[in-house]
Amino acid sequence: MDKVYKVKSKALKDVNKALDADDMVGDEQEINEFKRQGYTLRDARSLGMDEDGTYLHIKADEDFFDRNEKKIMVEGVEEAEGTQKEKVLKAIKEEEENAVAGMGAIFD
Repeated sequence: MDKVYKVKSKALKDVNKALDADDMVGDEQEINEFKRQGYTLRDARSLGMDEDGTYLHIKADEDFFDRNEKKIMVEGVEEAEGTQKEKVLKAIKEEEENAVAGMGAIFD
């Protein structure tokens, strides 16, 4: 399951805090599943969008989102849906493909 979130500038600090939180050990064991699952965080303009903000893409199963989505759903974050979601996913995929092609050219 792919989910895309639009993160307004004012919410980016809180979202980054959740995404980059250290694992906690001891009495309060908590694993940062975002680090283990992986995610893509891109500025909207770098994806060719004429808007401010950042997009967060996470590919995971439904259980992951059930456990973790609340950690990033702060004020200023909304799930992207429909054509907005598809545009972001397409732009991220193209960016990744271009990066792979560029690495291939280095070793030719």
